[in-house]
Amino acid sequence: MPCLQVAMPEAFALGMVRRLTASRSSEVEPDTLATVRAACQSLHRELSFWLGADGSRALFTGAIGRARSAHPVLEGIRQEAVLSPTHPAITQGVQTYGAAATAAALEATLVMLVELLGRLIGDDMAARILENSEKGRAVN
Repeated sequence: MPCLQVAMPEAFALGMVRRLTASRSSEVEPDTLATVRAACQSLHRELSFWLGADGSRALFTGAIGRARSAHPVLEGIRQEAVLSPTHPAITQGVQTYGAAATAAALEATLVMLVELLGRLIGDDMAARILENSEKGRAVN
């Protein structure tokens, strides 16, 4: 009998990502791109705690791949660029596509990551990890 797998609804994942980015807006200038990048870095730290750095990077790589078809700014961007606060590939994306399109692409990447994470460990645990990332700390 096949295993029935229920995926996290995209609207729920988007809501979780927006809460995470909103929690980072006080850490950076009121700049959407900087806020989304801070959220990426915060989630990477949290995922690295729970899944190891390689596990976090693998999730970001998969999420970028899934978001790439709808966001051409992600062409040529790898997980190192998403996780680095000053990577030149992001600067190039902003120069080519604009800051709003680059921020939207990174937000879409986070949504895909949350959906992948939900499939991997379950939606409840994925939501808990995002909530911990909002707070900037891992919980036991």
